[in-house]
Amino acid sequence: MFTAFSRLRTPALAAACLFALAVVPGAARADKLDADLNKKTPDIMEHLKKQGYKNVGVLRFRVEEGAKSPSFAHGAINGNMVTRLENALIIHNKSDEKEAIGIIHDAGATAIRHGVANWFGSPSERKKLFNHSDYPLAWGTRKVKPDAFLTGCVKLPADLATTTVSIEVFDARTPEKLVKVTSFTFETDRNVVRDIGKNFTVAKRSANTSTPGQMNKLVLSSARKRDNEQPPGDKPSPKNIGGIEFSILSGETAIDPTDPSAENSPWQVKSPEQGKPVTIILKNSSDKKLGVVLKINGMNLLGEGTDVPETQPKFIVSPGKTYPPIKGFYTGEGFKELRPFKVLVGDDAQKKITNSARRLA
Repeated sequence: MFTAFSRLRTPALAAACLFALAVVPGAARADKLDADLNKKTPDIMEHLKKQGYKNVGVLRFRVEEGAKSPSFAHGAINGNMVTRLENALIIHNKSDEKEAIGIIHDAGATAIRHGVANWFGSPSERKKLFNHSDYPLAWGTRKVKPDAFLTGCVKLPADLATTTVSIEVFDARTPEKLVKVTSFTFETDRNVVRDIGKNFTVAKRSANTSTPGQMNKLVLSSARKRDNEQPPGDKPSPKNIGGIEFSILSGETAIDPTDPSAENSPWQVKSPEQGKPVTIILKNSSDKKLGVVLKINGMNLLGEGTDVPETQPKFIVSPGKTYPPIKGFYTGEGFKELRPFKVLVGDDAQKKITNSARRLA
């Protein structure tokens, strides 16, 4: 399997992720991370109860790989750890709402709306997280003021052999103090490799005949090889994402993504002009046929699926060819029904982002 992606952001279209895959095995995703997190969640809930917390949110996780500096934009895992932990907390919560701890949904979105910036690195910004009472619970319509926030770190050695997940908490009483609640370590699997943004290739025959353990070893070997082949400081860009050149048009005008200033930061895309048609162009500059899963707001443009890329329909781009212009979401039988992109601003954009987040939760 070959996987590569670039992260692109725009305020109106929210987040767009491009994945290019050549060979995809048919096995369903079974995450060791989720299994181990589920086992540790009762300990987390017990800690929250002992501290007397009534309402708790989850914020973005950082990732540490080898000797690299911790990053909050290392890959999909920075954000999906929030959803994973939120769901685990809900599963292990009390069924009686009077006894249950309030689990806030997408606390980061509320923090952003209130202008909270570098909450991890700035004590003053972290205190601001507790100044508001409009954090939505994961159920019902009630909004609350948080007592504490969970976050954490996903750490891998340079050889990617193991993954260690640490869960941490800080509260309104001592917001400057980050307390470790629990941690667990497991052998890195291909799902983690993909979620931290690594490229890897596995031959189709191996993908079809390997056991899950063998498959993980092949993926890790390929990911390490690709890291070693990549020149220092070089990383995927919209001009070459695993052989795919990505571009976006507002009307007839191309919007050039802005090169991120920090390592592993997402590429930035200026919002297309409201009222003008938006078009995405995929060009295959390689000598291989590539399949591309293109998502906006977490939804696949082919059928609006939200599952992992391996299981999703793909745009197939022939070697050296440019795919016909992509103008929106394609649904219905054979994906022949087109729902054109629509640029939203202000409250309309925020409402769409919130609804998309709820769908993905």
